[in-house]
Amino acid sequence: MKANRWDGAQPLSASAEEQAHPGHEKDPVTEGMPQRLLSISAAAEYLGVSRATVERLVFRGELPMVKVGGSTRYDVEDLDGFIAINRCRNRRRSA
Repeated sequence: MKANRWDGAQPLSASAEEQAHPGHEKDPVTEGMPQRLLSISAAAEYLGVSRATVERLVFRGELPMVKVGGSTRYDVEDLDGFIAINRCRNRRRSA
């Protein structure tokens, strides 16, 4: 069996990336910015739930989604809004 050339491959450093892909410099505006649209797996991890739970929340209309071409993505701002709406605070009882 032939070894896959990607087996054990290490990520390229910034200078190695530029050498491997000349003319594809990183955008200084977006460099270092967190990714705004997440896949379902990343959204589930962000919320600390399963993929099935994310799908159920979308089906119920509790969590918006963004369609990009044929892909479904989840906006980080929407995920943060969902967290804010569903945040439970301890209530103190007044006697």
